[in-house]
Amino acid sequence: MIYIVTNEEAKQADIDTIKRGTPSLELMERAGRGIFEILQKRIEKNKKILIIAGLGGNGGDGFVLGRYLFEDNYDVSIYPLDGKENEERKINRELYKGKITDKIDNYDYYIDAIFGIGLQRKISEPIYSLISKINNYPGYKVAIDIPSGINGTTGEIMTIAFKADLVITIQNVKIGMLQEEAKKYYKELEVLDVAIHADDESNFKIYNKN
Repeated sequence: MIYIVTNEEAKQADIDTIKRGTPSLELMERAGRGIFEILQKRIEKNKKILIIAGLGGNGGDGFVLGRYLFEDNYDVSIYPLDGKENEERKINRELYKGKITDKIDNYDYYIDAIFGIGLQRKISEPIYSLISKINNYPGYKVAIDIPSGINGTTGEIMTIAFKADLVITIQNVKIGMLQEEAKKYYKELEVLDVAIHADDESNFKIYNKN
């Protein structure tokens, strides 16, 4: 069952799943591997791929994805944001053996792994300019979980948001993505089931794609 959830409900589902015995690293692995399997069907091997990896869980998902792409001989590079990273992102950054770059132009595919639903502040420099430039580059654009810059609960644009051709959202659809302003920032939405479930989902609204 796919539900429509707020940021808080999505986070609680993560917490409940971890408490039941699935480590957060395993959930990150499932997310990155699942996104890889979706993109495998869409991306040709001779295309250049750039993953922009933030410092939290979304960036960790990006590094897992990058590892799978690299190991399957895709031409992938990761542009990592600098700063204090969480432990899961650090572990997966160290496991990734592909290319690291500080260049963001001339790619065929751009994958947004900058911010997930944890973003609670307005986006400022230098991330504002980074997203702005990528939005204006040609190339197919994919967002992991939610386009960076959209508030997953309210749909508010936090000064700027990544403009995605495809969003691969993890487990459930965030209610903010269904607001009219937010819907301007993506064309297609696909849901990836990684077996994250809250202990109590009785009040969740069911997502009907149509």
